Amino acid sequence: MHAKSWNMTGLELSLLIFSAGRDRLPYPLQHPLPGSDNGATREELATAKRRLERQLSHDLEEAALCLLEPEKYAQSVSFVRDGATTKKHRAIVAARGGHAGVAVQEPGASERHGGDVVLRLVPRAAAAQYLVASLPDTPAGLSRSVTGRMSVAKAAETTMPKRLPTHRDGVTPETLFSRRRTAAGEVVVGSGPTYSTRVNETDTALSWIDIDGDGRYLVRSSGNPDRLRVFPADGARLTHEIRKFVA
Repeated sequence: MHAKSWNMTGLELSLLIFSAGRDRLPYPLQHPLPGSDNGATREELATAKRRLERQLSHDLEEAALCLLEPEKYAQSVSFVRDGATTKKHRAIVAARGGHAGVAVQEPGASERHGGDVVLRLVPRAAAAQYLVASLPDTPAGLSRSVTGRMSVAKAAETTMPKRLPTHRDGVTPETLFSRRRTAAGEVVVGSGPTYSTRVNETDTALSWIDIDGDGRYLVRSSGNPDRLRVFPADGARLTHEIRKFVA
């Protein structure tokens, strides 16, 4: 099948999910549902309903069903620098049967009000690449893979200088974590419907950081929660890591 796509507001997506009997959007998507506090006005609701009705189709219903009842999912939350501010971006891949629903939400005015959404229905095998395409287009980092202690690396974020020269030799997790980041995020992959920020025991988290003037690195913990491995990864590598779980 060819990918299908629909552009809608957060309110329109909320109406679509609300009509299926759900009282919240699949995490990490965010927007108040109709009838909730800080919800839309009657005029805004009427306009959103008209716009949504014009887009209704079997394919749109299938995309919504994937979001509501996935077999596998990948949830992405990323923080991207935009000048002096940092904006929160959200996306989810929800795979069911041979299809996957992919929803990418722009930053909104507040934590409770996510922005506009692009909802897609795509072949399941291609879903991971759509999620990765929602992230900044950043090449793989220049440094080699390194291992170290999570606690020491996290402490380096605030105790060491934010700008260090990029080089391949002598790199440690502490030096990588101390450099200025242009973006950072996490992709959580798991099974079944989910509507909360709680990570299930069977979920797997893929963390990544984009380092200014360098590139992207995946951050992975080992069996010891205080041990981590940091390794360079481009979009193709991240797509491969996600596809292993959702394809």
